[in-house]
Parts: sequence; structure tokens; C-alpha cells
Amino acid sequence: MILFKVMRNLNASFRIDTILNGEIDTNTHIISNTPDNTCIVIDPADGKAISKYLDERELTVKYIVNTHGHFDHISGNKFLKEKYNPLICIGAEDAEYLTSPALNMSEFVGISYVSPKSDIVLKNNDHLELGENRFFVKETPGHTPGSITLITGNFFFSGDLIFTEGLGRTDLPGGDSLQLVASVRSFWTALKMDSMIYPGHGECGKKLLFENSMKKIFLYRY
Repeated sequence: MILFKVMRNLNASFRIDTILNGEIDTNTHIISNTPDNTCIVIDPADGKAISKYLDERELTVKYIVNTHGHFDHISGNKFLKEKYNPLICIGAEDAEYLTSPALNMSEFVGISYVSPKSDIVLKNNDHLELGENRFFVKETPGHTPGSITLITGNFFFSGDLIFTEGLGRTDLPGGDSLQLVASVRSFWTALKMDSMIYPGHGECGKKLLFENSMKKIFLYRY
């Protein structure tokens, strides 16, 4: 099922489509609109469902970006890797999650998923290029030790760090509430009233609701 199809900023030269898929309704974001029909797939859950959509649009995957290593954000890696041979990218501290059912939590739901290993380990200020666009990496630990946010202009692909109406969970193994708050504060100056949030779950392609999300951060006390 395709949700929030063709969310486009007037200043952007790319297209964002979001597919709701997988065991627990993951938002998989597909960034495209390049002359060579390549794309970035962020957080693939159901590889077959995503592949069907990609083939309908005649897209080829250049990068898979996992914002973190939980199974619901990586379980489409293997299928897409075998079909399109993209480069799998993940934050340095979460790279081992890909091949560990215990760390990626798949064994706790009876799946025991193992992804192919990462091709690129992402760190702060790294960037990926798609056409004329650059997508910058911000290390944003808290939900997991190696969580990242992918940023270009006023678009924030935040995984499970922050949502349009709240903050991510920190009660899972590897979660740290102090780190999460520090992560969001660290790029606070980059967030503006027109920032568009594309999280790993829930509504996306919307302006950040400051009253519900950011107020919690500034009221938080270490």
C-alpha cells in the first residue's frame, strides 16, 4: 500500500514516496527522480512489496539506508540486495545489528532475520549523492546506539528518533533517553518551522508539530 505519495517541496529536485509495509507497519521512504532512474530506499521492511513498486516505476536501487538496525527497518535488505545489488548503508554503531537476530530483535518475534553485511558504514557528516542532491548523515543515538538521521535541505529522515508528534522509544535494549534528547537537541538549530519529518512509523511528510515534540525536549531535565 502506498501512502503519502509524491510529497514534494517546491525547491526539491527529488521525489519521495512512502510505502507502509512489513510486520509492524514500517514507513519505507523511496527517494527518486534522477535521469538514470536510480533511487535511495530508506528502511526497507518487506523487500518483495518494495520491489514490486520499484519495478512499476522502473527504478534501480543505488543505496539502501538503514536508519538503525532493528529488524523492522532492515528485513527487506536481503531481497533488495540480491535483486538490485545496492550498497547497504548503516550507522557505525549499529552495523553488527544486521547479522545478529538478538541485536536486531528479530529473534524475539520468532523471525531470526540476518541481513547481508553493510557495504558502507555511515558516520557524522558523511553524505550520499543521488543525482544533483546530497543527503547528509547525522549520528543521532538514543533509540539505538547507531541510529542516524538523513538530512537534505528541510527534509529529515529520522527513523525512530523523532516523529511528527513525539519522540522515539528508549526502553528497548540499547536505548538511552539521555542520548536521544541530546541527539535531537544537537540538530535543533537546523530544524525550522517548515521542516518536513519522514519518520520510521506514523504520519510523515508533515511539518514538525513543535508543541507535541520539541516542547518535550526542552522540558526534559538531565
